[in-house]
Amino acid sequence: MKLEQAITPDKIEIMQLYQSLRDTPGWNDIPDYVEDYPSIKDVENDIKNKELYCIKNKYKKIIALCALSSTSEYNNLDCWSDKVNKWSDIMRVAVSKDYQRKGIGKLLIGYIIDEAKKLKYEGIRLVTAKNNNAAIALYTKMGFKYKGEILEYGIICNTYEIIF
Repeated sequence: MKLEQAITPDKIEIMQLYQSLRDTPGWNDIPDYVEDYPSIKDVENDIKNKELYCIKNKYKKIIALCALSSTSEYNNLDCWSDKVNKWSDIMRVAVSKDYQRKGIGKLLIGYIIDEAKKLKYEGIRLVTAKNNNAAIALYTKMGFKYKGEILEYGIICNTYEIIF
């Protein structure tokens, strides 16, 4: 399995994967007033900007997703290291329920870290729900450092970063 950029014909399958995770930690915390997150517009913009990456299984079905972005609403937070000038952010990380706890998340984040380095970023930032224990364990295992808490969409979230 390899990392590849998502393409426009994938957008319906991508939305189906995101929607299938609405009852899982991290995703089920999103308040009802933002129930369409991520929206089809988010997905289309990620694809257009070449910022959405996926892993497909041997049947070419998308099993994992992650947006790697150079623009973020988190730029104004004061928790980030001041040693980094060129950040990337990972957002909308998703692993199909059938592939969770099988190393696909680790593979995905490893690929994303490699891609960020190829794109000459100096570090990656992310925000995840405070109760998303599996994601927190994965990010910590992958070398991300806890930077603090923020309130996002009415829920307490943890912030993490990794510097290359």
